[in-house]
Amino acid sequence: MQDIQEALAVFLADWADWCAEVEEYAFAELKPMHVGWKVADESTLGQKVASLLPFTEQGHIGTVDNRKIILLALKKPVETIPILQVMQLRPGSSDPIGLDHVAFYCENIVDLENFFKNSQYTWERQSNPGHAWISLWFGAHNREAKFFDHTSLDIGAQELTEASTKIKN
Repeated sequence: MQDIQEALAVFLADWADWCAEVEEYAFAELKPMHVGWKVADESTLGQKVASLLPFTEQGHIGTVDNRKIILLALKKPVETIPILQVMQLRPGSSDPIGLDHVAFYCENIVDLENFFKNSQYTWERQSNPGHAWISLWFGAHNREAKFFDHTSLDIGAQELTEASTKIKN
């Protein structure tokens, strides 16, 4: 957990610095809800999650884009963030392992998208079969912030409901 706490503290300091420079949108008021942490493979994913179990209250495992993603609802937030998302690299990806992104809750995602459309920031509307979000790359280290109008646990709950329905039918 210490590696996540340390990386997250650096990310959030960069985020606070960036937010202080942006006057056109109240990014600092958005609530961080999960931190995404990448690992190399399924074996490493299992080891990482095992090390996090003492800090975990609930969890969900899903498969997206041919890789496993595990959501862990924490007993106590890490740096104010209540959910960890531990994910394998996508097949063929060369992304760095470790802290990947922080996701923020944004109730009005349409307003945010309209703001970005008229800005100079590097952003993109992204999606997978389960949901859609906006990604922003910010600051000197080109860090990624994601914006959801739902929580990642909502996605896990939906996936579990779909699995339950399949079993019953």
